[in-house]
Amino acid sequence: GILSLLDEQCIVPQASDQKLAGNLYKHLNSHPNFKNTKQHTVEFKFIIQHYAGDITYTTEGFLDKNRDTVYEEGYRLLKSSSNDFIKKLGSVS
Repeated sequence: GILSLLDEQCIVPQASDQKLAGNLYKHLNSHPNFKNTKQHTVEFKFIIQHYAGDITYTTEGFLDKNRDTVYEEGYRLLKSSSNDFIKKLGSVS
């Protein structure tokens, strides 16, 4: 779905909001609740049909808003521990 494609793009080195949009169009176009028009494709937008109606989303800024730095922060925290075992857990990355 959308979240798995977003997660995938967040870890790809040269990912972009435009590439995310392309992947969404490619993988979700046949889903009944996913819609896009030619104009939406040009503008990197898509529509999700919710229970309350159609909502238009743009992929602009999606990757920046959803990059997960928790892992890096967690590893830094583990590595800074005074406990040797915990410190080793942080060096597994």
